[in-house]
Amino acid sequence: MIEAYPPASTVLEHRAATIDFEPVVNCALPGPVGRVHEHIRLQPLGSGVTVHGRGVEDAGASMRAALMMAAAADRPELALMCPARPVVRVVEPDSERFRRPWPVLIFVHGGGWVTGSLRSYAALISSFAARGFLTLAPAYRLAPEHVYPAAELDVLSCVRFAQQHAASFGGDAARMVLAGDSAGAQICAGVIARLAAKSDESNEAGDIRAAAVLYAVADLRSLETPELHGIRRMRDWYLGEGRCGDRGVIEQASPVMHARTMPPTVVVAAGEDALRGQSLAYGAALRAASVEHELIDVPDVPHGFLQCGLWPETSRTLDRVKAFLLEAAS
Repeated sequence: MIEAYPPASTVLEHRAATIDFEPVVNCALPGPVGRVHEHIRLQPLGSGVTVHGRGVEDAGASMRAALMMAAAADRPELALMCPARPVVRVVEPDSERFRRPWPVLIFVHGGGWVTGSLRSYAALISSFAARGFLTLAPAYRLAPEHVYPAAELDVLSCVRFAQQHAASFGGDAARMVLAGDSAGAQICAGVIARLAAKSDESNEAGDIRAAAVLYAVADLRSLETPELHGIRRMRDWYLGEGRCGDRGVIEQASPVMHARTMPPTVVVAAGEDALRGQSLAYGAALRAASVEHELIDVPDVPHGFLQCGLWPETSRTLDRVKAFLLEAAS
């Protein structure tokens, strides 16, 4: 059973901070998008990361520090990570190409729950905005420093923010969809399941009109094959070393166990992805639960292919995802 999520005040207290949604940075990204808002007081690159050792408790910080140091060699930038405070990036569509109010898309980045950032996913986030969605992307807490369900609670905070403030950016909260890739897709499905657990008391579950599940980790029970060993290890960090053997926790965190709670859903599978079987199994679970869905199985592309333009299938697949989401949200 999915445990009911706490009220917003509890979520924010758990983060030991309050959300400051006053825009403090407006910057432009390449491509046909509008303004970009960063809802955080930025810190110099790397200032939010400290690595104390090489134990499992530092694994996520070590990965992120290495990625940030490599990125810093290319150009100086500001880090969007601030462990004590939430981060939400808001990317507006081009107002000359798309008429307001825009549909709202909340995108949850992947990275195996232990890495990934708004910076590393900037291109994909902008791709949704370039297709007419007011796009909000939360930077959720990462494992192993923060274990399940911390990431889901952070994304829930972003959903509530979008419900309350999307109109101020030109968005239509009545046409809200969720999207995520890889581990981010697992988090999206978990958020929707938590909302569904409260559907008898509020209408929040109905506010999510559709979902895009992009090459997801859909069944955390089925990661025992050799090619999924690395993902299984990241799953254990995500769940917490003391809970990774708890079947109840594993099932609660597995989207296939809660397929019936999903709104109309588009599933993308990558033909050369070790997780392709998980995407196909999730599509089958949606079908068994009589959930409206579309399965897009793209041959000859790897996991994460939507993040770059190396394949012509990238743009075509994103266009199909857009078409499904817009029709379901209309």
